[in-house]
Amino acid sequence: MLDNIKNIIDEFSNRCTYGNRDLSTFLKISVNWNSIVGATLSKICKPIFYSNGNLTVIVIDATWANEIMFFKSKIIKKIEDLASINIKNIITRIGEIEDTENSKNLNNKDNERFLTDDERVWIDNIIKDIDDDTLKNKLAATLGTYIKTGGDR
Repeated sequence: MLDNIKNIIDEFSNRCTYGNRDLSTFLKISVNWNSIVGATLSKICKPIFYSNGNLTVIVIDATWANEIMFFKSKIIKKIEDLASINIKNIITRIGEIEDTENSKNLNNKDNERFLTDDERVWIDNIIKDIDDDTLKNKLAATLGTYIKTGGDR
């Protein structure tokens, strides 16, 4: 079953415009981000892209980007310790940090496709054995988006 989830995530990540080459790795980093960088830094920077060992992080300004680069080796070590992912490099980009709790309405609400009951049951069956609530919620949201964008179950 986990291979099926990984295949769905990989297919979904290949079809999305942000093009994360390894969405499952990116999700592991995102789920652990607060623990990796701490409460203060997690408010001013977020991971936005992962490919071939390179993690791109969006940061609110150049001062904080410099701070992230100063702690780069510690952040890489924390990622390895918490998520068991080998990061070669961290790249910073200046930009706005999206409020992830309030950014669920990216598309026009009137044109939104809603999941059917069968689709919700399918997602619930996939995520039921995941203990980590954050990971469970992110995977459920990812699978929902996957279905809404034309992915097959």
